[in-house]
Amino acid sequence: MKHQLIIMAFLASVGVVNVTSAVAKPTEPTPPVGNKIAQCEPKEPAPPVGDLRPTQRWWCSYDTVEARNRIIHFFNFKDPTYKVEDVERTLGIPDMVTTHDDVRQASYMAEISGPGGWWMHVWVRESFFPLNGLPAKFIPGLHPTRLDAFENSDRRIDIGFKIASVPGRTEEDCERIFSFVAAARVAGWTDAPQAPPLDFGRWYPLMISLSGRHFSEIQPFGPECLTQLMFWEDPKPTSR
Repeated sequence: MKHQLIIMAFLASVGVVNVTSAVAKPTEPTPPVGNKIAQCEPKEPAPPVGDLRPTQRWWCSYDTVEARNRIIHFFNFKDPTYKVEDVERTLGIPDMVTTHDDVRQASYMAEISGPGGWWMHVWVRESFFPLNGLPAKFIPGLHPTRLDAFENSDRRIDIGFKIASVPGRTEEDCERIFSFVAAARVAGWTDAPQAPPLDFGRWYPLMISLSGRHFSEIQPFGPECLTQLMFWEDPKPTSR
């Protein structure tokens, strides 16, 4: 049910990219980004929704192939972690802020786009369930202060990704262009023992890494290859 609600919210929030351009063939993944060097410039933020802060928007200098390769970097189980700081470093975003104040969850959201018509919706969370429980795990704010070990939280990254629309492009074309599942296998991820769930009539894989991280992807569809990738890691209790 949690997956379904997230997917429904994501699909309801995205439009159609109406840019026509050739899609470059995927290349080898980009090496890890060593320093936090901003490669994205701020744009006008999205209008606020309810009590949430406006969603940040960024224009990034890298192209469609590089955008895909940076997503593939999240299959590396050693680096980066699923901390927001590592997401910023990997995607070249200089500064993500939280969507709202909460003492049990830090939730960050941003939209980024770049040359060639690609677009991402990035949602990063560190959560301590139940969210209405005690004690406090963060000092809330734009950049919350952690009061507990990161490893004790439920960590998740959701990435909505689409590229420039090309008339006549099929789902098979999209899967070949992205090849995210193939990239996961190359990085050592395997199929999880659970049967893959079904949302909106679309099967998607459920995979697990050697370190216990999880990955799932909604099958890309439409001439813009709209897909959603989900990375998550369960709490691994540590002592402070």
